[in-house]
Amino acid sequence: MKTLCGIAAVGLVLLLMAAPAAAARDRDVWDGNVLLEWCREAIQINDEGRRGSPDAIFHAGWCSGRVDGMLDMHAEYTGRSLLRSPVFCLPETGIRVPQGVRIVVRYLETHPERLHLEQRQLIIEAFSAAFPCPAPAR
Repeated sequence: MKTLCGIAAVGLVLLLMAAPAAAARDRDVWDGNVLLEWCREAIQINDEGRRGSPDAIFHAGWCSGRVDGMLDMHAEYTGRSLLRSPVFCLPETGIRVPQGVRIVVRYLETHPERLHLEQRQLIIEAFSAAFPCPAPAR
């Protein structure tokens, strides 16, 4: 029993020592460079109707999920009046996730100077540029 506890303790220490290095390495996953690459894969898989490699499928799902999540979050926050004003104004019929992915890709391709920023910020910027809200009446 003592040996098992000792092994577990050593394993925990090694795991804790490796965590900062893994976190630093994974930090890049959250920027626009990765988002652009993975959303391009989503478009390619969607357009070609192909399955793709397991990595490409994961990447496409990640991108689509981020876009869908932002659309849902914005709709929920706006619907509950948790925002002072909407950040973007979609058409009344809404948009489909594949269209949202294309909007994000187009924005990222035309604004490469912003690719170092976090994915969630870039997705919001893309939708704000594509679907600006009308100026308030005076």
